[in-house]
Amino acid sequence: MAALRNSWFGILLIVVGVIFIMGATTGLDVGGMFRKTWPVLLVLLGGFLLFRPRMGPLFSHRSDRTQRDADGVDASNVFGDLTLRVTSPSFRGGSASTVFGKVRVDCREGGLAEGEHRLVASSAMGNVTVLLPQDAAVMVTAYAVVGSAAVFDKSEKGVATTVIHETPEFASAAKRLRVEASVVFGEITVL
Repeated sequence: MAALRNSWFGILLIVVGVIFIMGATTGLDVGGMFRKTWPVLLVLLGGFLLFRPRMGPLFSHRSDRTQRDADGVDASNVFGDLTLRVTSPSFRGGSASTVFGKVRVDCREGGLAEGEHRLVASSAMGNVTVLLPQDAAVMVTAYAVVGSAAVFDKSEKGVATTVIHETPEFASAAKRLRVEASVVFGEITVL
């Protein structure tokens, strides 16, 4: 099921990319096309939301999950918010993504396992929030195609925005976490 969800996300990114490339290279008026067809998009979105209980968990509106015993996260969602709360004392990272929704990974109640681990959080057309354990040794890379990225006290907004933050003890710490957060259109907050 995770492979199917990742396929939907990949297909969406390819379609959006092709539309923008066509607009840039052929003179296709993407903005004019969107202004004429946005009501159809609303009808399609309404249909998805109306029939989503029959479509299974891929199209859930809201997903709140607590990863109490799990040492890692692996979750994705389409048309909805994804909230993960990690309480494991030996968290090893993982991935969380959504299309048309928000991703929130709250690790404040958990701890890191020995070694270096990676957490990837992404959203297309939504926001990403990652809340880290206090005093954790982290290396954060936040990238927004169009939007803003705020990592601790650093923030940037605009097009192709990148914010990188490394805690001073990261290289020598016994427990380290690399956080890679990205959005296509939206905001990133890492605290």
